[in-house]
Amino acid sequence: MGILVVIPILFSIPNTNYKKGEVIVEFNESLRPFLSGLSQTTTGIKELDTFLKSLEISNLKRLIDQPLTQKAVEMGLDLVYILQFPEEKDAIEVVNKLRGKTWFKSVDLNYRLKFLEIPNDPYFSSQWGLTKIHAPAAWDHTHGSNQIILAIDDTGVDWKHSDLTANIFQNLGEDADGDGHTIEYIGGTWQLDPGDLNNVDDDGNGKTDDLIGWDFYDNDNDPMPGTGPDDDHGTHVAGIASAVTNNATGIAGLGYNCKILPIRSYYVSDAVNGVYYATNLGADAYNMS
Repeated sequence: MGILVVIPILFSIPNTNYKKGEVIVEFNESLRPFLSGLSQTTTGIKELDTFLKSLEISNLKRLIDQPLTQKAVEMGLDLVYILQFPEEKDAIEVVNKLRGKTWFKSVDLNYRLKFLEIPNDPYFSSQWGLTKIHAPAAWDHTHGSNQIILAIDDTGVDWKHSDLTANIFQNLGEDADGDGHTIEYIGGTWQLDPGDLNNVDDDGNGKTDDLIGWDFYDNDNDPMPGTGPDDDHGTHVAGIASAVTNNATGIAGLGYNCKILPIRSYYVSDAVNGVYYATNLGADAYNMS
């Protein structure tokens, strides 16, 4: 089980915006015995702890906030941590002081993700691109399997949208009431299935009640977009990827029947957790546009 296709264009545009009070580091493997917890205040290495204290670093938080698989440990994800310090402290200065120290393999800022522009025209120029890539000819052969999961890591996805809901991934590992679905149409609107909201991590992936995906920015189980000027980006991307097609509504999605796994991210640390989360849910393709 794993991602077959990744479209990584997070860093195609220079990014000078980053999260204050945090830097991301990868410790050297020799420190693995000292990094046993998800979050800690010291490493137990006196010289290192003294150095971190001089930078006012008060907390070491493992970047992946989910249970780690053996494969993840083999890849060194257990060594990647977020170091936290007062927000008023210059993060670039902290990075420069950390770099070159033998305790770390890499050090960087926790960048704010940038999103590529999606036109806001109602029908995206009548979707000429679908014709350009011969999508109708492909649809003569396949409409895309509803077993294919397309992870959309972006500003969130309006999973209640009339042209998306039928293709939203439903995590049946969290189907606590056993009725075969994790969203329901109640009172004229789609909602997370109340019978599945039991405040229990039923599938053991570290995310409680993640019925359709996860919001890594707000750290909750509803990956709906915010209300900012660019927050509809993820919904646009999800529609292009796999809006419900041949339903006399809205646009046609290239994936036709493929399932959309909504993930909401704003910083690099969110996106890394999103990739790990989607992989463990069996996503077949991952978009970070």
